[in-house]
Amino acid sequence: MLRPHGSLHQEMSSKSAYVDGAVFARHRAVGNGVIFRDDMGRVEAALSKRLDAPLGAVEAEAMAYETGLLFAKDIGVQEVVIEGDSLINYSSCIE
Repeated sequence: MLRPHGSLHQEMSSKSAYVDGAVFARHRAVGNGVIFRDDMGRVEAALSKRLDAPLGAVEAEAMAYETGLLFAKDIGVQEVVIEGDSLINYSSCIE
């Protein structure tokens, strides 16, 4: 994982992130991706990871949200707005 140093850690106290999950059924694996962008759309931090597990789409998306939160913590983000394309996961988070 990316470890911040210097000013990046201080500048990233509040950011937004886009998360996504993907299912690779043939390989019995899922992937997660997280991108933090600045207010001009430039990438400030990104992460992708693969997990060898036969999960479905909802579980893969849920893992992407979790990955986004953990990555935010790792890079020093104290407040994060997470955007994703899973209405099911979004709805369960706000209940």
